[in-house]
Amino acid sequence: MLSKGAKLRRFLMVLLNQVEKKMKRVVSYTETMLDYAKKSEWDLLVELEKDRRPLVVDLFNGEPSLPQLFEAKTVASFIKNILTLDEQTTKLCASGRSAAADDMSRLNSHSRAAQAYSGNLG
Repeated sequence: MLSKGAKLRRFLMVLLNQVEKKMKRVVSYTETMLDYAKKSEWDLLVELEKDRRPLVVDLFNGEPSLPQLFEAKTVASFIKNILTLDEQTTKLCASGRSAAADDMSRLNSHSRAAQAYSGNLG
């Protein structure tokens, strides 16, 4: 039979393992979101963000939270990694949105030209 101390250590190891798995999943989702942004797969990116968000919230607001379980240096490194990847993703999203706006502008201008031309024919 395990002592109270051994049971507590075992419990903490399981808990740390679960949190580490969740952290790895958040990093993996974040890297995949960046890949989706590079491929202009906006719908997939948005869906994955919907899955990632509750994991991040749980890591920081759950009981126990990430900062309660790990050293500040580890938590800071995790946050910095996520923010760096998110910044790259955000830049790609912004340029994708700009390109989409340019495409729409060209389409609208072609449409106006076609309307003007067909109006002159009638």
